[in-house]
Amino acid sequence: MISNNKIYLRTKYLSERRSMEKKEINSLSYSVTNKLQKMKIWDKTYYHIYNSILENNELNTYFLINFLSAKQKQIIIPKIQNNRLLHFKIDDSTDFKLNNYGINEPINGTQINIEKIDIIFIPLIIFDLSGHRVGYGKGYYDRFLKSLNSNTVKIGLSLFEPVEEIIDINNYDVSMDICVTPNSIYDFK
Repeated sequence: MISNNKIYLRTKYLSERRSMEKKEINSLSYSVTNKLQKMKIWDKTYYHIYNSILENNELNTYFLINFLSAKQKQIIIPKIQNNRLLHFKIDDSTDFKLNNYGINEPINGTQINIEKIDIIFIPLIIFDLSGHRVGYGKGYYDRFLKSLNSNTVKIGLSLFEPVEEIIDINNYDVSMDICVTPNSIYDFK
């Protein structure tokens, strides 16, 4: 079971993701968005979502961002500053700039108090059947998730189905309420 530690899982699934064609990533991402559209989560106002690093073959969130925009939801995008995440409401007039990680971040917009966030879509590489996630290992999201309102629904988005268990979970890790893959919705609440 040693192979289910975060380092091993991160390496394995990043490698699998890198081997995928962009067309496949987009198809799987679109399937995740379709699954999300069928969920009963669209009666809220503030939706926090990350901008994908498409060069890293991340799940493409642009389908979901377009859906949120069409539903006239308030879309919140994070920006890394001083080793933490700041959160900005975006609209059609928002300008973006690539940061050092290759993430398209807002350079203008209204900064939002995280207490307003109703739903957050969270990047992950892989997750387990208890809702624990493996990210890139920098801790940005775990620090942010710990500070959220307890009513905020945390939804992980994954290209892959879960592993049974991630064995090296610690006190800093925050589990997901729900994870959505191209094929399934996993509810951990």
